[in-house]
Amino acid sequence: FRSLRHDLRNPLGTIKSVLSMMDDETLPEEARSHPRFRVMAERNARSLDEMIAARLSDIAALLPGLGVQEVSLRSVAWNVRRDLRADAEARHATVAVATTAPQVALDAASVELLLLAALQAAIQEAHPGDEIGIDFGEQKANRITVLLDCEPKRQLIADAAAVDQLQSLAAHLGAKVEIGEQLVISLPLRSPQPSPVSAGLIKASDDVAGRGEGHHGQPGAL
Repeated sequence: FRSLRHDLRNPLGTIKSVLSMMDDETLPEEARSHPRFRVMAERNARSLDEMIAARLSDIAALLPGLGVQEVSLRSVAWNVRRDLRADAEARHATVAVATTAPQVALDAASVELLLLAALQAAIQEAHPGDEIGIDFGEQKANRITVLLDCEPKRQLIADAAAVDQLQSLAAHLGAKVEIGEQLVISLPLRSPQPSPVSAGLIKASDDVAGRGEGHHGQPGAL
């Protein structure tokens, strides 16, 4: 996106400059209506159109390697926890993320979507005072696991419809979900593809709390 923004702004900037000069009444009329302005605007508009067609098409957006990048699973979990802070507060529950997690190559957007759905379902069944924990397993056979559990101990998601929806989403994304007292999400690891997108787009904030810590190191993670 950073690379694309830069490439789109160049022709757009030229078009804006041309329009500005054409509207500048301090310039002579013949200068403001010069044919070269039209040529410049048309050339840069054509360049914008070509970039949009080539780099923002539906096919380009679905390329499997586009979303694969080296990320920290803790950063992904922290993003999800932040997005669901208000939901957890409404249930008088907290969410804690383990202090360490591996750096792995995977489809970060799909993982974030799946973890968001799992945590949201868990929060909907949370009791006041519950702490929902997110931890990370070891890498085995090109897969890695994300683990969710609850303190005090109980089955995290009991609603059958919620379980079915979560497992259906996981299957669509190439992941697996096992639900019991601990919810286990098994994620496929992939090889990162060359891309102008920086692998550091998803980063943890300096104040990312670990399990049992709040955003400023206080008890309660949300």
